[in-house]
Amino acid sequence: CDTVRLVFGGDFMQHMPQVEAARTADGSYDYSRSTEYIAPMFRDADIAVINLETTISTTGRYSGYPCFASPVAVVEEFEAMGVDIALLANNHCCDRMARGIDTTIEKLEQHGIAHTGVYTDSIDHARNNIQRFEKQGIRFALVNYTYGTNGIPVPKGKHVNYIDTTIIKRDLRTINRDSVDCIIACMHWGNEYQLTPANSQKNIAQKLCDLGVDVIVGGHPHVIQ
Repeated sequence: CDTVRLVFGGDFMQHMPQVEAARTADGSYDYSRSTEYIAPMFRDADIAVINLETTISTTGRYSGYPCFASPVAVVEEFEAMGVDIALLANNHCCDRMARGIDTTIEKLEQHGIAHTGVYTDSIDHARNNIQRFEKQGIRFALVNYTYGTNGIPVPKGKHVNYIDTTIIKRDLRTINRDSVDCIIACMHWGNEYQLTPANSQKNIAQKLCDLGVDVIVGGHPHVIQ
């Protein structure tokens, strides 16, 4: 069959030194220098996916660890480098509560970038929980889950996909295997800077495989496990 090139960008975070480095002389933000070495890989891909591990703010109240909020220029750069899908289920997705979720998804949609893993409401969840796309005649379905949100409760009315095998099983059962050739599960899991997967990751990975997942992509450790 034909080859499809999928590119998955790791945990795109924004500590304040990174935000300050993107600030220009006129006070605006330009992330082209931050992505100049990886942008060509994204532009050349059939499908480019990135894990957006910060919220987006339009107020200028930007912040780094432990609660991330970044300029809209981040999303503008994603569009320029050809990002197709943003993964939002990670431990920082609720850092700016309901407003952060709403603004992040609003700006992604305005710049033509699909999202999954976190949703503004039940309608958004129904529409975007399973991201489906087809390239070179190969049909894909992509799902996204996180181990937690750093103890921050999910705002009322919002929805975050947690790593819950009962929920994952329910989601995957909604995918008709006759309608897709490849199921991808993007998991935000594990321990930061640990070079080998934890037993919990191995157990969940096996359950995902048993449920018919073909490709598992992990994030959060910030190293290759």
